[in-house]
Amino acid sequence: CGPEDGGFGNGHAKDLRYTVYFRMEFSRPLTKFGAWSVEFPEGTRRDCTFITTEEFAEFSRNATVHPGRRQATGEHLGFYTEFATNPGEQVLVKTGISFVDLDGARNNLQTELDHWDFERVRRELVAVWEQELQGVRVAGTSERQRTIAATAVYHAKLDPRRLADADGRYRDGRQTIRVQDRFNIRTHFSGWDAFRSYIPLMTLLDPELVNDQINSLLEVAQTTGKGLPKWEIQGIDSGCMVGDPAVPTIVDAYVKGIRNYDVELAYQLVKETATGPRTHREEYEQYAQLGYSANAFCGLSTSMEYCYADWCIYQFAKAMGRDEDAATFEPRAQAYRNLYCPEVGLMRGKDEHGNWRPWLGPTEFHGQACMEANPLQQTWFVPHDPRGLMELMGRDRFLAQLEEMFERTPENYFWNPYYNHSNEPVHQLPYIFPYAGAPWLTQKWVRHIMQNAYGLGPEGLCGNEDIGQMSAWFLLSAMGIHPFCTGSNIFIIGSPLFPEIEIDLSPAYHRGKTLRIVAHNNGPENIYIQSARLNGQSFDRAW
Repeated sequence: CGPEDGGFGNGHAKDLRYTVYFRMEFSRPLTKFGAWSVEFPEGTRRDCTFITTEEFAEFSRNATVHPGRRQATGEHLGFYTEFATNPGEQVLVKTGISFVDLDGARNNLQTELDHWDFERVRRELVAVWEQELQGVRVAGTSERQRTIAATAVYHAKLDPRRLADADGRYRDGRQTIRVQDRFNIRTHFSGWDAFRSYIPLMTLLDPELVNDQINSLLEVAQTTGKGLPKWEIQGIDSGCMVGDPAVPTIVDAYVKGIRNYDVELAYQLVKETATGPRTHREEYEQYAQLGYSANAFCGLSTSMEYCYADWCIYQFAKAMGRDEDAATFEPRAQAYRNLYCPEVGLMRGKDEHGNWRPWLGPTEFHGQACMEANPLQQTWFVPHDPRGLMELMGRDRFLAQLEEMFERTPENYFWNPYYNHSNEPVHQLPYIFPYAGAPWLTQKWVRHIMQNAYGLGPEGLCGNEDIGQMSAWFLLSAMGIHPFCTGSNIFIIGSPLFPEIEIDLSPAYHRGKTLRIVAHNNGPENIYIQSARLNGQSFDRAW
């Protein structure tokens, strides 16, 4: 699988190339079978856009069929088999896959599925997921809400998936075969998405998964020699999206006492993310010199995320007793101020000479150096210093602009230029209001989002799941807690969706066995918290 045939590397990491080995077995003997192949003329474009064209379909329709062929080699080919069946008769197929070799695929199939009892497979799968879902229990709510919550847990538990074969072998980012030892090697780190809600959720639900993820990120950085990945897949960084999401992922775990990895190595790689040489930061030296990224395509978004990551590095340095490093990174966490434009009252991109980029309005997505966002949405991404942002804007304007932004958002929260819950850059935003002394606005809007942006059926989510992030936001919000700033160890209190929710905790990482949240007199009309208690003691703050 390579980018030229529509693989994930297309348009991103050109060296993302891997092989999927598989072993298929059929419940009936193969008597009629063969191969087919397609020959593309020299110079034919082959990429992820080409495979959706009529030209590609026409080539495929005219494939050459080779009946009875037992072996075939080529760049675009397939195997076929045919069975003469009686009415109602079923032919079963089972497949084992491996990213290591063919022996791995054979062994995986034999180890994990050594029989032909379809109903047994189904029963075992249901039992496994029932056990996983037991870790989150809701009570006193509708079947619809329970279904949405269960689906969210299911989505959140799918990735980052284990990469190794049944015998522990896997291929690293350099395609070297290794055997996992201290942790489960995992892949599909949707970093730009996951650090916002998914990782904080897993620090509660599955701390060992967080350890696995961090160990996997550290290994990728060492194996490739290119630093911590932004969006890892199959052992390399895909180059997808912007920022340094591995940094808050590691720091959030560290400040919560999740540290079953090489902490010294993690610190060194986190620091190098900002200072080089092992880093995926584009033009990191320019950023350090100017205090912002001058990239015309995504410089504003990139700058805001680098600034936040530098704050996380400051937090890590402080916690590790690295005072000199902390003194270096503390002022860098204020670099967002370099891009605040008083003339428009929002963040705005700059070129390498310090000139403001052309202003196309607060809600225009394209041409304003934003990644899947606009200046209005990107302005608020200062999770580490919302009060500083409020000082820049003035409290009255700060609140007025926020309220207008939410009020102008479509009811279903699908893609829009205001509070765009369909995409991640604004996911922390509903939890900003307590910093301005207005926690009731957080309670109002998070409840409205949960009730309108999440549902059942094909449009049950208002945007891409993005490997669990969309569901993780819902689960944390339904519990009534969500971080505004990953890595700060602070959860903002929202408006619990369910009358009661309970999650199992890990005794290795938490003082108690369960976290139980009860919202008395809860309902669609009763969304505002009047008073709260924590472990029986009165609680008088909104975080």
